[in-house]
Amino acid sequence: MHEGYAPLVAVVEEAKQRRLVPSSTVVRPKKDIWYHAVINWLLNIFYPRHMKNAYRDRYWTTIGYTIAPTTKVSADATDTTVHELFHVRDAWHKTRVVFAFLYLWPISQGVLLLFTCWLPLLWTSGWVFWLWFGVWLMVAGLHFIPVLPDPWRKRYELTAYTASMCLYYKRHGNLPDVYIEHITKQFTSMAYYVIEPNGKAMLKLIQREAAHIRAYNHPTLYDPLVMLGIKHQDGTHTR
Repeated sequence: MHEGYAPLVAVVEEAKQRRLVPSSTVVRPKKDIWYHAVINWLLNIFYPRHMKNAYRDRYWTTIGYTIAPTTKVSADATDTTVHELFHVRDAWHKTRVVFAFLYLWPISQGVLLLFTCWLPLLWTSGWVFWLWFGVWLMVAGLHFIPVLPDPWRKRYELTAYTASMCLYYKRHGNLPDVYIEHITKQFTSMAYYVIEPNGKAMLKLIQREAAHIRAYNHPTLYDPLVMLGIKHQDGTHTR
């Protein structure tokens, strides 16, 4: 495994020892997992040119209990690891199947329609058949358009990004506007296939979370996973 992964593996191992995440949680380089290559190829169909291979090269991804970092590991790898551990914990509490279904809510609905709504076709024929078939494909396809609000993924990512903000604040002692705007773009851009198309509302929501963090009254500051991340940070800012 890449030598730069040592700090993040240490965080994961301690989280497992403290039973904050399941014992089966693992770290595997994204480049070594075949289905991430498939996802990267599919997303490249929709991503704008400047984001080609962004899924593979820029973003860590957690599926189930497997955290898949990119090859390049930055100085804030500990913070990113904690962000991903929040997803692992949510999958643990909800079960991996239910969490994945909710996390990809619009796409999950589209897939469900594609696999189930063909059943009435067995009892229809003629123009009714073709009308149903066309409407079915149209409705299922609409779920894959990246402008639909994604309430469950928004909720889970907001929780994880709030943890990221907590760790950033503990590390640097501030939450600059440029950082808040960066997080907002993760929700409103193609980075996450557009979680929330209403950018102004998303910005206000994140600003509200940031205000509570600055005031030291946000409960996420005292979450066991965040406290673990603070312990592993280098050069942590203390109030």
